[in-house]
Amino acid sequence: MLPGIPGAIWLLLIHLENNIMKSWCVLPFFWLAYFCHGTLSCPPLCQCYHRKAEVVCNEVPLTEYPSEGLPINTSLLTIQFTNITSISEEHLNATPLLKGLHMYSNHLQSLSSHLLRGVPHLNTLDFTGNKLSDLPADVFINAPLRNLVLKNNLIANADAEWLPDNSNITWFDLSGNSLTKIPAALLQKLPRLENLDLANNRLQKISANSLDPLTKLERLNLQNNKLDTLDESILQRNRNLTHLFLSRNKLNKLPQNLFQELAQLKHLSLDDNQLSHIPAGLLDPLSSLDEEGLDLAANPWLCDGKVEYLWRWLQRNKKKVFLPETIICATPQSLVGRSVIPGSKTVKNSAVPFSALKMYLWMLLTFTALAECAHSCPDLCSCSFPPSGAEVVCSQSSLTHFPVDGLPSNTTRLSVQSTKLSSITASHLSAVPLLNNLQLYHNNLTSLPSDLLKEVPHLNMLDVTGNQLVHLPPNVFSHASLRSLVLKNNLIEKADAEWFPGNSSVIWLDV
Repeated sequence: MLPGIPGAIWLLLIHLENNIMKSWCVLPFFWLAYFCHGTLSCPPLCQCYHRKAEVVCNEVPLTEYPSEGLPINTSLLTIQFTNITSISEEHLNATPLLKGLHMYSNHLQSLSSHLLRGVPHLNTLDFTGNKLSDLPADVFINAPLRNLVLKNNLIANADAEWLPDNSNITWFDLSGNSLTKIPAALLQKLPRLENLDLANNRLQKISANSLDPLTKLERLNLQNNKLDTLDESILQRNRNLTHLFLSRNKLNKLPQNLFQELAQLKHLSLDDNQLSHIPAGLLDPLSSLDEEGLDLAANPWLCDGKVEYLWRWLQRNKKKVFLPETIICATPQSLVGRSVIPGSKTVKNSAVPFSALKMYLWMLLTFTALAECAHSCPDLCSCSFPPSGAEVVCSQSSLTHFPVDGLPSNTTRLSVQSTKLSSITASHLSAVPLLNNLQLYHNNLTSLPSDLLKEVPHLNMLDVTGNQLVHLPPNVFSHASLRSLVLKNNLIEKADAEWFPGNSSVIWLDV
């Protein structure tokens, strides 16, 4: 019996078997019936969109791959938030025309070797948010993959044997795993790669020539690793690079010629590292930087004679820097919290001699020495005062109102968590105009006003995890330069494009 043919049709076929030579005209009917049954069926716990040849399965009770009942012409299959733990080549044989397979946030622990042998048209494969650790050799070699996403799994070693030689992959995402080194042998098989994401791993070092095969690379994300320096030649073959993300590492020193070949680079993030200075000439090759394309914030800048190059470059390229006023001195103690780039209009171009900078630093030193440093802190909160600005944490369950009284005016990070806070307004946030990170975890917020972020133009990270938000007003996220927005674990049923401005800066969205 052919798979998927209903019993009644099969019996009718047997009945006609002896008369088949006289009944050629009815054979097309049976094949049409078989095809229609195969294309109009749908597995339990799934939704099928037959016109688009798309299937979506997102029911928690689903524990096995839904091979039976899948329309044979399925081209896009999404399986998410289920209890499926494995997938094999045999499972995928049910959908030979498959082009895209998305398996988000399941419990996948294993994949079979030659997984893709039965799906020769597959170009997109996404296993985000599973429990994959060790993958077999040849697992991805049988399909012309262009997009491969393995983010947020448990992978500690990426094996070159996963892929064929001369792979077609253009987008490869291994972020959110446990990698400690760049998989150099694997990258040699990716000559067409344009986007490589290795963020949120444990990378400590990148060997000198590991990125050389990636001559077509346009985007490289290495943020949130443990890199403390980079080899001078690491990017010399990546001349097509337009976006480079190095935020949240431990970089304390950069070689002078690191960016020598990156004339096409439009975005460079170096924020939240350990840079105290940069070598003269480092940024000069970056002639294509976008407006606000360079982020240098949250580094412990040393404002001594070595700051001259950075100061001059900022004078000439201020528009290319994201929030230039957040590039502030961490030392000497007398200049802590002062902007590296003077705000005075009298110091406004590269023709100003360095003696003007020395005078500026001397004046800051003088006024700081004369000023009294009194730090306030709200009740039921704890405050710390690092060089980058005050950090405030309020986590007392008895807190019912936004702690506006006593908030340090130079607060850059504010966390209100596990309280009874039920509302927050723009006037509350006006007390912290330098705020760049706001966390409102697990409170009782039910709504946000449309002008909430009007008074915090420097805010780039907002997290309202675990509240009771249902509907958000238009333009609610339009007043700040947000890059990271987290809305998870609320009661939101519909995400609205009207929340954001037309050209939003958000690069991380979690709903």
